[in-house]
Amino acid sequence: MSDLLRIGQLASLTETSASTIRYYEQLGLLEGIERTGGGSRRYSQQIIFRLKVIKGLQTMGFSLADIHTFLGSNSSCDNKEHILSTLEQRARDMQNLIETLKQRKEFLMEIHHRLKDTWDEGRCLTQSELYELSTLIGATE
Repeated sequence: MSDLLRIGQLASLTETSASTIRYYEQLGLLEGIERTGGGSRRYSQQIIFRLKVIKGLQTMGFSLADIHTFLGSNSSCDNKEHILSTLEQRARDMQNLIETLKQRKEFLMEIHHRLKDTWDEGRCLTQSELYELSTLIGATE
């Protein structure tokens, strides 16, 4: 058991809180955890990789339930249709987000140009110009 990690060591190495590690264990996302005679958890080095995979999938927007399906035993064969449809949906969600962000960037650049042009003319926006900008802001949400 000497090469096994205590929960604090694992938390430090993976930048994951001990409570999150215990929660993942509860959900069945982490397997192969050994216990000492006193009941303390001990983790193999392989759990470091698994935690990094979990965190990586979370940053891509996958739920813990989806991650459980992806990482579960034999999931790649048993749930292949669900996994593929989940990946396709997430790709569509990302594409929609990209489009939304592009629109917001264009809007910000429009505001920038209007403000710069107005200030370059040595004046401030009129109430009607401010109102027009405010209606554009409302249209982006």
